[in-house]
Amino acid sequence: MSPFPAGPRRIALWLLALGLLPVAGCERVAPVRTLPSWVRGIYVPMFENETFEPGIEQLATKMTQEEFLRDGRLDVVPERDADLVLKAKITEWLSKAGGSSGDKITEDEKITMVVNVGLYEPFEDEPLAVLKPIRISSKFNIDVRSSDFEPEPDRRRALFQALGRRIVFDTITGFPPMVRDLPAGVTLPSIPNPEDIEPDQSLLPRRGPDFD
Repeated sequence: MSPFPAGPRRIALWLLALGLLPVAGCERVAPVRTLPSWVRGIYVPMFENETFEPGIEQLATKMTQEEFLRDGRLDVVPERDADLVLKAKITEWLSKAGGSSGDKITEDEKITMVVNVGLYEPFEDEPLAVLKPIRISSKFNIDVRSSDFEPEPDRRRALFQALGRRIVFDTITGFPPMVRDLPAGVTLPSIPNPEDIEPDQSLLPRRGPDFD
């Protein structure tokens, strides 16, 4: 026999059910892979750098390759073994210092970077898909007197790790429908741009990059 009268027990169950509704309604749906299933190996050559900031293409390439390996859904392989080639171009890099303390020491640095990504069949010049441009903007503490100071190597590594994760995500879930070789009058439904992912906070500076 229940220790609660039927009335209060019924009310308690209703309150419990109502309390669970917001939790169920906020559940995020996992993004779906839109990259064709035959793509298992990807080749990531050196990024192009159209900016005046030297050397960033090397770190961007390395971090992107590492993030594909970390993700594990695609193998990073030489071009001769690849099903897909990812070509990326850094088109914008803006570093701007701002904020200062009473003794005129700059406290913050904001870095904004834009990267264009195209996906190609091996040894082909025309892309299978051009992904939505990736824009990352992040503010870092550069005041060496501060406990939150972040050395430049750490700042750049965190920024490019976040870029690599975003490229992996967009490559796997943001591939548009292929419309080549379809019968006349047949079209595929459009796939919306994937939602931005939240970067792994362990890889990012305390204030973290913003994604557009």
